Amino acid sequence: MRILPSPGSTFWGTLRTQLMATPPFFTLIEQRPDGVVCLSLHGDLGYDTTAFARRAIARALGAARHLLIDLQGLESVDPFGLALLLKASRTSGVRVTNPSPATREACRRTDTDLLAA
Repeated sequence: MRILPSPGSTFWGTLRTQLMATPPFFTLIEQRPDGVVCLSLHGDLGYDTTAFARRAIARALGAARHLLIDLQGLESVDPFGLALLLKASRTSGVRVTNPSPATREACRRTDTDLLAA
């Protein structure tokens, strides 16, 4: 008795597309005319996605001397994500800006001033 569709059916392709249409975390990188690289973080920054964000920050830092990390698109930030943002903000040439409401709430809960770091 088969409950699920066969592996080759269009059901699986449609399901995969729906699941991947809104990834839990993604980044956008923009090179500005003044030479600053702007890295925008979007989605959920947490235990499962911090490694992706860390790699994106490292790549962006490798491409420019000055990095602006825009947090406006973050929908949730857990302690792992906040620790990564704090570490990045203390790196030379990195500035963190536009904290989202979720980022502000994570900072408030942990009594952390991310923008002053």
